[in-house]
Amino acid sequence: MTEEIADLLKGLPIDPVRFAFDNMQEDGYYQSAVWMLVKRGFKSFMTYVLYNYKDTPEDFYYRLRETVKLDMETGISVSSFPMRYQPIMAIDPKRRYVGEKWTLQKRKGFPAIRGWHSWLGTVSPKGGGIFKTAMEEFEYWFGKDAKEFDRLLGYPKLRKLLKRKAGALRMARAKGVKA
Repeated sequence: MTEEIADLLKGLPIDPVRFAFDNMQEDGYYQSAVWMLVKRGFKSFMTYVLYNYKDTPEDFYYRLRETVKLDMETGISVSSFPMRYQPIMAIDPKRRYVGEKWTLQKRKGFPAIRGWHSWLGTVSPKGGGIFKTAMEEFEYWFGKDAKEFDRLLGYPKLRKLLKRKAGALRMARAKGVKA
């Protein structure tokens, strides 16, 4: 994305603007592109985030966190759509591919976390939710840093832990308590 291209896109009815943040080589360029288009009036962004390819779980965490950070900094909708890499040229009908820097347990752990996070929807745009910010909610489910995220993905009883976290949120919601 350049300033010239951003100017050409200005005024087009693109909603949401779609980007990919698939690897760490795009770091900096992705954020810059979002800001260029925000300055030109675009209000909604969808970011495809590839994982289980050549990245590490820590790289993936960083890229997800950056979308949440941009959402908060811009004050508009910047959301992520994680996509698991699956080779299309290899015969793998049961879709069991695991990236070289991932384990099967970690690869399966992410959809479990994402499922609970998406299902509960605990942040309210009007401030009435359990969490004060989207970043607080992100860190509750995905960890406060990349190392915690990696540990969560590999946690042997992850689904049980997530169920407990969800129960704690339901109790907090019932009591009207902030997390």
